[in-house]
Amino acid sequence: MNITGPLIALIANNVTAAALTSGRVYPVVAPQGAEVPHVVMRIIEVQPSVNKQTTSSVDGIVVRLSTLAKDYHFVQRTDEAIRRAIDGYRGNVTLSGTLIAIDGVNYLTGEDLFEDAPELFRRDAIYKVRLIRTGDPISSGGGAGAATDFTLIEVPAGENLSTGRVIIVDAGLAYYFQPGTPAHAGRAVGVTKTSAIAGVSVTVQISGRVTDAGIVAIADQPCFVGANGQILTTYPASGNVQKCGVGTAANTMQIDFAIQIVAI
Repeated sequence: MNITGPLIALIANNVTAAALTSGRVYPVVAPQGAEVPHVVMRIIEVQPSVNKQTTSSVDGIVVRLSTLAKDYHFVQRTDEAIRRAIDGYRGNVTLSGTLIAIDGVNYLTGEDLFEDAPELFRRDAIYKVRLIRTGDPISSGGGAGAATDFTLIEVPAGENLSTGRVIIVDAGLAYYFQPGTPAHAGRAVGVTKTSAIAGVSVTVQISGRVTDAGIVAIADQPCFVGANGQILTTYPASGNVQKCGVGTAANTMQIDFAIQIVAI
């Protein structure tokens, strides 16, 4: 089952970790020419639970997160922010329609490294994730970032996309929602949780509480979509108006697309 997707979403859901990584958290390998700093996440071991009668119902998945940057202290800060975002998490994530129940994330160890070509500092952090394979949800969350469950989908980007923006899907590709484009009326899908260049898949949150440094939100105030999908507390002076949710805190919004776009 997919565990890197939910972990990437938890990192993106943490304001500090999201800002330091700029959405550049990649499974297995970073794209060629990827900007630094970035993080690469790879599964290095799967430890099934031993049971003579059935297949493993709980897997212990060991994951390595490698943070790379030109500045050593930046690597350390980013590694610590990621740890605060995921260490101790217990809860449910729905990814592309599949519920993924995480019965705990635990930090195991870390190591400082240096890569000669190119010259980059690297910090490896090893985590163990207990994954419930039966599909049964975790009854109650706890720990880092576990206050709200959410649903994620993966969509190829039709243009370069940043985190914390509202998108539409057109011909199977993700694009920024634009208030000035009449054809976008009623088509808001969700909020980007990762950044992506055109042609690379972007993770999109379509329900639940979303947090991103780029979201302009105030507790108990409605949020609207501005140019290039930006989430604001004011609606555009012209074009289409799309409510996208309600602020619950600074940089945090409960997603709600129920109120459809109105042309003004």
